Amino acid sequence: MNDIDRYEILDEPDGRGYVTVKRLLDGKLAQCKVAWLKPAPHSESPTHVMPRNRTKALRMAMLDWETKTEDVR
Repeated sequence: MNDIDRYEILDEPDGRGYVTVKRLLDGKLAQCKVAWLKPAPHSESPTHVMPRNRTKALRMAMLDWETKTEDVR
């Protein structure tokens, strides 16, 4: 794991603090805690984020990543 993946936040945090994120590498979506994320350095978009640390990157790798479908927000 040399490079940490970059993500894009697609919505506002819900009541539990979760957001839908899109993995920029392959476009797949998952729900994760917004507290796991920090702004990506040198990013043009304020919605582009990266995991806060290596532990969060490992947790994000284990999320249930799904291909975008019509019923996903």
